[in-house]
Amino acid sequence: MVDDEEDVLFTYKTFLEDHNYDVTAFSDPSLAMNYIRNIPNFKDLLIILDIRMKNLNGFQLHQQTKSIDPTIKILFITALDILDEFSTIIPGISKEYIMKKPVDRKIFTNSIQKILKK
Repeated sequence: MVDDEEDVLFTYKTFLEDHNYDVTAFSDPSLAMNYIRNIPNFKDLLIILDIRMKNLNGFQLHQQTKSIDPTIKILFITALDILDEFSTIIPGISKEYIMKKPVDRKIFTNSIQKILKK
């Protein structure tokens, strides 16, 4: 999980850990990218990204991650109201891979479960 707001990371990480997900959280997108590069196996990996971050935004992190392995699953969570325009920014991504902040705990965890089953 990558978000430059520590309180958001804490909240969403808690949501997921309460459902027994193993979560690694980063407030620095560059550190997250270094971590991702060193993962030996991308099976069952889901990266949850904020879009608006300092130094490296969610779109850039998405692009770099997909260049490592295009099968890595990515969920965007954003405060930006761009759900309708999102598919024109990143072709081929469906609305189920985008959530608007603040997220509802149950909807969030259900979405994670659905994405990981694909």
